[in-house]
Amino acid sequence: MTGRSIRIFLPDGTPGNLFTGEIINWTGRVTVFPRSELNRFLSREESAQPGVYLLLGQDPEDPNRDVVYVGESESLGDRLKNHDRDDDKAFWETTFAASSKDQNLTKAHVRYLEVRLIQLLVEAGRTSVWNTKHAGGNAKLPPLPEADRADMEFFLDQLLMLLPVVGFGHARPKVARPAPTTQPPSLLDRVEDEARFVLEQPAFGVRAEAVEVNGEFVVLAGATARTDGVESWVQYKALRKQFVAQGKFQPTPDGKTLLLQEDTPFGSVSAAAAVLMGRNANGRTEWRQAGTHRTYKDWQEAKIGTPASADSLDAMSS
Repeated sequence: MTGRSIRIFLPDGTPGNLFTGEIINWTGRVTVFPRSELNRFLSREESAQPGVYLLLGQDPEDPNRDVVYVGESESLGDRLKNHDRDDDKAFWETTFAASSKDQNLTKAHVRYLEVRLIQLLVEAGRTSVWNTKHAGGNAKLPPLPEADRADMEFFLDQLLMLLPVVGFGHARPKVARPAPTTQPPSLLDRVEDEARFVLEQPAFGVRAEAVEVNGEFVVLAGATARTDGVESWVQYKALRKQFVAQGKFQPTPDGKTLLLQEDTPFGSVSAAAAVLMGRNANGRTEWRQAGTHRTYKDWQEAKIGTPASADSLDAMSS
């Protein structure tokens, strides 16, 4: 993939307030602002334009998870003012509003983008999607001429590239295992051997494999986790409960361990280690590079040319 230039502009020069994000040579723009800054957005030209938007906040039904509402309008500002008066959108904290600088988006275009974003968010599974929980969420794509569909898919590709940069990473696709066909290689196929890791705790039946891909630490399906955590366990205990409630962990037939049902990204190597081992854990020393005794910490330091510590060298030689 070729490099891209992204421009972030802070109109009042204050981090945390309203800002815009653009990809150079793309006609789109994303305006990002906290709900408390809605009045500032309403004073901007893009508030009167057609667009698609994301309302992000904490899921009231699951405090450990975000929830997002996807919407569209011929007038972004008018629609957002209505949402601001809507008790159902009490979760809303941050807004991501996408519009076109050349004002070529139509009602049909933004409706298409809305439905496609809902589809992608559901497939990614990284957040609750308000539309599917409360509004059916099974809307069909509106009919568009072939050329318009191609234009909107290009617009969507650029939007999906920009959103993680401006703080919305929930639409990033899952890392999928390669299908046993002649299809092009998946992300996992392209992971270098050196970026594969193993975690083992034989006394409790814990064994897991993971890869680091596109900045994410992904534990692969089939990992086994300790069934019960220690009493002193605090770190990421709620995350384990969340995964069990979501069905990502299922008991093995003998009931001795929990089996991870799908490839699962974690926010850190320590989160992954703690969830699997059922105790507080430093993932940088618990995970080891596959086929070696080198810890994740040693692997990471070697990448930046930092000498391994004496303790790490002792561990590698043991």
